[in-house]
Amino acid sequence: MARSKRSVERERSWRLLVAEQRRSGESIRAFCGRKAISEPSFYAWRRGLRKRDAQRAADADVRLIPVDVVGPARERAARGSHDTAPPKRRRAFRPKKLAFCQF
Repeated sequence: MARSKRSVERERSWRLLVAEQRRSGESIRAFCGRKAISEPSFYAWRRGLRKRDAQRAADADVRLIPVDVVGPARERAARGSHDTAPPKRRRAFRPKKLAFCQF
């Protein structure tokens, strides 16, 4: 999803504020008071930025590897069948086994 230029700028400014607070060694309350920003907003943005960073890191860890299809699946693919699941085996009906089940 494309984000607007404004939201990208807001994210960048909040990232700078969060980093500045971390480097300053001040408490969040003191930092927010000095910068005249809302303490709840600071906490919300910090939490949101951490979630975004975690999601981006998780997305970056996804890697696709090439796979060679062999055996019956390759034969089905060559025939144009889109179903790559192995064919289901059907069990034969055995009435003798049902004779032991009494209801």
